[in-house]
Amino acid sequence: MEMKYTLIYAKRKTVSMRIDKNGELIVRAPLGTPKNEIERIIKKHSARLDEIKARVLTKESTANNSDPAELESRLKRVALPLLEKHSRNMGIAPSKVTFTNAKTRFGSCSSKKRICFSRYLALYPDDAIEYVVVHELAHLVEMNHSKRFYAIVEKHLPDWKRRKVLLRKSI
Repeated sequence: MEMKYTLIYAKRKTVSMRIDKNGELIVRAPLGTPKNEIERIIKKHSARLDEIKARVLTKESTANNSDPAELESRLKRVALPLLEKHSRNMGIAPSKVTFTNAKTRFGSCSSKKRICFSRYLALYPDDAIEYVVVHELAHLVEMNHSKRFYAIVEKHLPDWKRRKVLLRKSI
């Protein structure tokens, strides 16, 4: 069965594919890339794309059917003690912590040292929540994703890679 997709030609060097929150495949390709080449790439990755699509649709359904107040309550019970613990260990603390309904990012950190967590992070295991907490605290020191940033994360959470994978699994 052929997979339907939206094709966007752009000034770029490689073909990229992503599944949006509605389960639609978006393909970006270099200008002039033949359509049969794009379809060959899609076919080559079709099993993986189907898996991602199923995961995205499950995540959207779960998120849309969850009570934000319950999610925030769980997140506060899990994330806030972890934030205190790691703030103490790292010698840094956010100026403010807030909770949002963001569906495309689990956390963020501003230059004013404010950390936001998505309530939907509560749908993930505690190990994944702890990774996001440490990740955002590390941004208080390094506002990027450089080697120095990941060295900070690794120092305080040596198994961070295993935990990060949990954020990619179905909820």
